[in-house]
Amino acid sequence: MLYVCRMMLSAAHRLTGHGQPGYELSSAVAALLKIPDDEMRWLRGKNILAHVPQGQPIQPGFADEIGRMAAFVAPTL
Repeated sequence: MLYVCRMMLSAAHRLTGHGQPGYELSSAVAALLKIPDDEMRWLRGKNILAHVPQGQPIQPGFADEIGRMAAFVAPTL
């Protein structure tokens, strides 16, 4: 489940043009819970996770699946 959540976060990063960094998931979620209007700021292109330390890089084998996840979501934005 942890990798699925990290993959979804990576897909969101890809969709908003912030690249595809790997974040330590607990730190990222904790940061998001503290930011007012985080979704709107994110969708406007602000990197609201810029201050969150990066975790281990996502394994290369997951890149294709992250791309598919992003492709499914892109038409809804």
